[in-house]
Amino acid sequence: MTTPDLKVDFSTPLQTVRDKLVDIVRSIIDKINQIPRADQQIANNDKTHLWDISEDDVLITDAEREIKDILDDNLRVVSRAAEVYDEFIPYLEEGKNLETFLENPELSKDAC
Repeated sequence: MTTPDLKVDFSTPLQTVRDKLVDIVRSIIDKINQIPRADQQIANNDKTHLWDISEDDVLITDAEREIKDILDDNLRVVSRAAEVYDEFIPYLEEGKNLETFLENPELSKDAC
């Protein structure tokens, strides 16, 4: 989660995560449009699949908009939460400083 320069680094950009989550709606529509009719096997029907759902349908666009709004709100919080830890980055280097101190014979307990 941190890089060598001690910055928080998400392997996948938050915008990409958002876009993939919104794409789930399109995927659901695609799958629903491929559901075969159950009566196709017993009746000679011209329609082979259940009703088609248009991607421009008001319910679909409203659902996408609501999902985008929720994701945007949450991703803003995640982004701000990552920044909260920036003030603590110097403490991540304290381990190196301690090792340097302990390795220096001039600063050892006996020299005091």
